[in-house]
Amino acid sequence: RSARLHAERLLSPDDFGSGSGRLLWERILDLGAGCDAESLVGLLLKRGEIDLVGGASAVIDLARFSTGTEYLEFHIEKVIQARLRRDGTRLAARMTAAMEDPDKDPAEVLAKSMGDLGELSVGGREMPSIREQVMHTVESIEAATTGAVPASVVTRWDAVNELVPFSRSSYIVIAGKTSSGKSLFAGNAATDVIDAGGRVAWFSYEMPSDDVNRRIISDRGKIRPDLLFRAGPHNRMTPGEMTRLVEQADWLAKSDMHLWDDPTITVEGIAANVRLLGAERPVDLVVVDYVQLVPSSEKGSSREQVVAKTSRMLRSLALETGAVVIAPCQ
Repeated sequence: RSARLHAERLLSPDDFGSGSGRLLWERILDLGAGCDAESLVGLLLKRGEIDLVGGASAVIDLARFSTGTEYLEFHIEKVIQARLRRDGTRLAARMTAAMEDPDKDPAEVLAKSMGDLGELSVGGREMPSIREQVMHTVESIEAATTGAVPASVVTRWDAVNELVPFSRSSYIVIAGKTSSGKSLFAGNAATDVIDAGGRVAWFSYEMPSDDVNRRIISDRGKIRPDLLFRAGPHNRMTPGEMTRLVEQADWLAKSDMHLWDDPTITVEGIAANVRLLGAERPVDLVVVDYVQLVPSSEKGSSREQVVAKTSRMLRSLALETGAVVIAPCQ
């Protein structure tokens, strides 16, 4: 209760970067102290707003996950930091425009901007100094050195690891034509992460879960794909291939991979599921295959707006959770 009151004092709907976040917080404030998942879903249904927040399941998942003071305090801080970043970006843009205005005194512009910068805080929290940011960087390097937290996701391709290191909190878009190997690349990366003992969350919008599993089993078991995708009386596996199939199926069933193939999951739903999964154990890799097929929770948005919003939220999710997010796209 104290954490909730703390959140109500510190946060306003405008502190949330996404429309769904603002709407949820507005309705939570409307309901007051008696707010719970059931009453919140009921109010959103009554007002015709449930689809704008990712559906009733997304609200229920968030309610299940947001239990305990520690969670609330953590995400209050996250919302505030995101607000500070947005405000800082806007301030920098205003300052740049003012400095380029020949009718304004640069010294006055700088003095006002420094004053505005000092006021960029919410509830007494200030933007972290460069010293604090550097110390956080050093701590993360030390954690990676000791093996406490891997610094990056290491794939089977040495050239890729060198040129495009999958460092934690990376958001990586894999673009290519149809059937150019984007999903295969993501599957190979997922296999490598699982082999290293990592946790993977895979959201498939193009293929059913069976096809994703077939691809992974085929790759890791060195079994011809046609034997798994077009099996029949005249296209049978050898005893050795059958043995590898059973071994790889057992490996995958025992792995820490979590697969969703529901095409109705919005980007808000992706974030909710990853956060829920990360409450048990940190998620190392998130695959969204592919990004243009992620549906919108907001009616009337163009496809370009939806993809742009999805990309922004996936990038934010990578920064928030520390996971590598891979998003194949066409």
